[in-house]
Amino acid sequence: MNRRLPLLAALLVVFSALGACSGETAGPESTETTAAARTLTVRGVVRQLSAAGGVPFLVQHEAIPDFIDINGDPAPMDSMTMPFALADDSLLGDIAVGEKVVFDLKVDWQTSPAIVITRIERLPAETALELPAR
Repeated sequence: MNRRLPLLAALLVVFSALGACSGETAGPESTETTAAARTLTVRGVVRQLSAAGGVPFLVQHEAIPDFIDINGDPAPMDSMTMPFALADDSLLGDIAVGEKVVFDLKVDWQTSPAIVITRIERLPAETALELPAR
């Protein structure tokens, strides 16, 4: 048993050194994220259009059950009204406040902004959406 102790100690030192060389950090100081970029298709109603001067583009959207947070953990999002960044203001075309839309929401925690609309289309007015009453 005494002969194995130095061998075990040497192996422990080697494995510790390998872990230190990996370049990975742990703890609250780490800025590494585990969530991969993904695109979600979401439906909602336009509540406010973007405008010069910082007025945000607001959408009352349906629940987003597949939303993933910055740590890569499931974080289902309830239906709510929230501002979204647009990849390009021209995406709106002639969409107006009150219209029902479907849009692609790109979520990439490695970029800024992390959440951005990359495609938006008008839905038929008769489309039924699952939204809470206002």
